[in-house]
Amino acid sequence: MHLRILKSITEISAEDWDKLNGTQNPFLSYSFFYSLEESDSLGTRTGWFTHFIVIEDNSEIIAGTCLYLKNNSYGEYIFDWDWADAYTRSGLEYYPKLISALPFTPITTPKLLVSPKADIAVKDFLLSEIIKISQSYSSFHSLFIPADECQYYQNQGLQIRHTLQYHWENKGYKDFNEFLAALKQKKRQKIRRERKAIQQEDIEFKSYRGDELQAEHAELMYGFYLSTVDKKNAYDYLSAEFFQMIVEKMPQSIVFFTAEKDCKVIAGALCFLSNDKLYGRYWGSQQDIQYLHFELCYYQAIEYAIKHGLDYEAGAQGEHKIPRGFSPTRIYSAHSINHPDFKKAINDAILRENEYIAEVLGEGGNWAYK
Repeated sequence: MHLRILKSITEISAEDWDKLNGTQNPFLSYSFFYSLEESDSLGTRTGWFTHFIVIEDNSEIIAGTCLYLKNNSYGEYIFDWDWADAYTRSGLEYYPKLISALPFTPITTPKLLVSPKADIAVKDFLLSEIIKISQSYSSFHSLFIPADECQYYQNQGLQIRHTLQYHWENKGYKDFNEFLAALKQKKRQKIRRERKAIQQEDIEFKSYRGDELQAEHAELMYGFYLSTVDKKNAYDYLSAEFFQMIVEKMPQSIVFFTAEKDCKVIAGALCFLSNDKLYGRYWGSQQDIQYLHFELCYYQAIEYAIKHGLDYEAGAQGEHKIPRGFSPTRIYSAHSINHPDFKKAINDAILRENEYIAEVLGEGGNWAYK
């Protein structure tokens, strides 16, 4: 087997990369990574530098992973700012670091990608090669990994860290009312009150996917994305070209929800789509209407998910999703710190965090990968 480091996804073909994406997850697709690179959403402007690894056997790509060299910790959603600060105060360099992650995308996906033709042991080989490469940097981090990959990382000495997101699970509901009926009365009343308030605003909601998506929708997406960036005083990682490219290259993996009032689109929410899940990513609004965010990003998306038999993930934050039908869900990441003293201190801190997450989930400190 032979290892190759790719400084750009364009160094291999879409066919070669996509055959490693056994889950058909849109965020692991060649089109997604290509759109990020070619739209100037990566590189010097944002501090994400492509460093993909692929494993070849007789010139055939049988395994790979999305790797990046980072000179900051922005756009990751698994926070290590305290670790970086501790390095700096000790006179050490934390950056660059090596990470396996989806840029600006807090979605759990496999990171040890293997062709169906390859032996499963190739995952161990792939990870061992990543760890060798990471010895040239302060650390290696694999973010938003699935539970069934945790053991591979743990077997090679990485510390598994737990955090929380809030996901909506489709329990075979036939419609939104059946979903509401499964909730406790207080939650049910809250959702109905919010939806009733929105109905009184005379807003029309629509969704677009596939051939229905046009360049004008990409322009709207970008405009709403910037509106949220401005309101949160955040950084606009994604360029206008990125939204144009995903609409062009992966329209079947996109659902764009819009809110129209007085024949004008006043808000939008961009979601991605896999075979079994809807993923909420970006939203924005030109008008400050109470409950519009919840209606467009939660309830419209849940109705879509019910209709198409999907689960729904609505982004990285927060506890306000719980009274709207979402459940706290454990998220995993794996970390390897090369400095021996910092390794012990950070590993101890991670264990304390994990105990806290177990308490939040009502597990009394007893947890498993589930």
